[in-house]
Formats: sequence, C-alpha cells, structure tokens
Amino acid sequence: MTTPLTGPQSYPAPPPFPAFPPPLPPVPPRRRRRGLVAGGVALAVLVAGGGAGAWWWTRDGDGSPLAGRPRVADDAAGLSYAVPKGWEHDSKHKLINAFTTAIGRKKQDDHHTAAVLAGRSGAIPQDRLRMWAERAARSNAEFFYPDRPVAPEESRPTSVDGHPAHTVALRVDAEEGGPARLRMTLLRVDDTRAAFLLGIDQPAGGPVQEEVDQVLESAEVTGGGKATEGRPEAGGRSGSGAPSQALPAYGTDRRRL
Repeated sequence: MTTPLTGPQSYPAPPPFPAFPPPLPPVPPRRRRRGLVAGGVALAVLVAGGGAGAWWWTRDGDGSPLAGRPRVADDAAGLSYAVPKGWEHDSKHKLINAFTTAIGRKKQDDHHTAAVLAGRSGAIPQDRLRMWAERAARSNAEFFYPDRPVAPEESRPTSVDGHPAHTVALRVDAEEGGPARLRMTLLRVDDTRAAFLLGIDQPAGGPVQEEVDQVLESAEVTGGGKATEGRPEAGGRSGSGAPSQALPAYGTDRRRL
C-alpha cells in the first residue's frame, strides 16, 4: 500500500498523490480487515476516540422509507442519517480516526453483514467531487479488502439535502463471504468542508443492500462540522473524526478532536 500523505492540499491544482492513497494507517498486506461482525459495527482496527454522535427522531410524515426511524446526529461531519430497523450504533466500540460515527446491521441470519460509516474532509470544489469520490471509494475498497478485484458499478452526480454530491458504487470480489458492495457518497457541505457516508454490505444484493442505500439517501446536513462539547450523547462513542487521508484535510485545524 502507498504511504498516506500529510499536509494541506493546494487547489485548483490536481492533488499531488497517487491515484488511490490509503485512507487509514496501513496494516500488514493481504490481511483482511474484518470490519463487519455480528452485533453491529466493530472495526478490526479500533482506537480511542471522543463522542460525536447523538440520537434523535425523524418526523413521521417524512415520506421516505426510513421515516419515523431514529437518526444519528454526527456533529463532527455535520450530517445526520437514519437507522433502519435491526441496525444499531454500538456504544461499546470506538472507531478508527478516519470515521466520525457508524451504524451496523445485526447479523440476524448469520449471513448478511452491513455497516454505514460517516466522516469529513476539507473543502472540495464541486467540479472535483467525482474525482475525489471515486478515489476515496477505491481507497476504502483496498483497505477493507486488500488486493481483491474491484469493478465499478455506478458513478453519478447527486445531491444531499440540497448540497451537491457524488455517489460511487463498487463491487469487490471478496475472498470469502460472497461479493461485497461498497458505496460512498461525498458531498460539499459548504466552501470550507465536505463530508461523506460509506456503506458496505456483504454478500452484495437483496434487501440489505437496499437498506444501505436508504441510509445514504436519508442523509441531511445539520450544519455542525465540529464535535460539540457538552452535548448529551445517547448514541455512544465514536472516532475522533480525523479527516480521511483519501480526502483533503479538514480546514486548517489539524488537531485530533
């Protein structure tokens, strides 16, 4: 794997790094990161982090498939997203720093596993959302499924709560457990920051894949962008929200929150 780059990226010049830098600290090659396990999200590479997520409820008249479901309010990423029935935000596990909050599907049938993770990055011009989304999606596919064949399924512009975004879907030929599907939606929150949601399900297809898509499509911009001190936390602890190294640095604040 390539070495993660540090330091701010300059714009509008093309980002000076290889096509798919790893978003997380490297681990020994050819070792599968078992990030999806029974009982919710428990990423294999866990570190201590601060809490950034809280629960709240949607309006019943929302009209979306997840209307009325609880939501995770991710202050660090500046997003909220719905939690499907049978999914949970596991408060006993702490995320690696590349992500700010996550939810996972309980392994109800001993077969399907799925997770959705959120994170943030620095500003991304609208005309570069596709480039960054495709690079970051490939980078995460390599992280969770090292050295496995990856095929693109979808890459299209979209919007999240009125904000310009780009969504990418990849199919990964995993060694075991059936093919995996990874979907990332990257959105431009404002002139200073961006955020993303990353969904992974395995084996790909069926109602579980639909649930992952519904979570990503339920996203709303909350206007946060930084962890809020003193906010009640009913959703458990999460990662520090350090910007993904597959995306630009978050503003000028390089601290670990």
